[in-house]
Amino acid sequence: MNNAADINARDKDNATALRMSISNGQTYMMELVLRNKGNPNRIFGQPGHQDTALSALMKWKSPFSMFKLIINARGQANDQAHLNQIAAHLRSLAANNPSLQAEVDSLIAQLTANGFNDAPRPTVPADFIEPNMGDQMDDALYRAMMAGVLTPDHMDSYKVHGKWYEHFLAFNGFSSSLSYRLRTLPKDEDKIIVEARDDTGNDLLVAAIKSLNIDTVRVVLKVSSANINKPVPQHPDYYSSGDTPMTIARKWQVPTPIIELLKSYGAK
Repeated sequence: MNNAADINARDKDNATALRMSISNGQTYMMELVLRNKGNPNRIFGQPGHQDTALSALMKWKSPFSMFKLIINARGQANDQAHLNQIAAHLRSLAANNPSLQAEVDSLIAQLTANGFNDAPRPTVPADFIEPNMGDQMDDALYRAMMAGVLTPDHMDSYKVHGKWYEHFLAFNGFSSSLSYRLRTLPKDEDKIIVEARDDTGNDLLVAAIKSLNIDTVRVVLKVSSANINKPVPQHPDYYSSGDTPMTIARKWQVPTPIIELLKSYGAK
């Protein structure tokens, strides 16, 4: 961000930093994004499941603190019906907590004053980080794990909001760290982790494919290729509902060697 990165840019799942902060329930990350000109009125999400920040908050029944952040950042309802739904939800929160009533009334007034999001802007594609930066991050994590600075308890405690530490490593293409982590898990737990899906529908293979790093894909497939042709289940919160790993690889325009690697494991 200090070097003019676009905080509102999206990845190939049409997910922005704000969208991921909301879905992960991370208020502190929402604050960071909004402080750096994150736009709560941009459209994000897959076709058929697109949202702005406020509609995403409603869909996931997010806490009052998140609504407060978005509305105070000039988040807008889509129309009067949407505003009424948000207001009713906020009042229901106050019904269980009378001390919130005055704050809810003020927030609804602010939401009304913000007006409607008549012409929401789509997000724009993000540029990828320099590969050597990812390598440096991977190396730093690997060394921290080897030295015991990052302990198994630390890595296990990352399992919040349906996200696993291993998915974080795979999605970012941190192949050395991921390989070390999977090798040091208790017997058979590595296969369970590789085949499990996080709260956005990604198993470890899908996350690795989206990293565009063939070494990361190879690390995952060496542990298990059981999901090689399994589509992501249909779910409104999943980024790639209905897509198989090969379909996702083609959508993400991965390098040809990754396509060939997937085929060698039987991907169709």
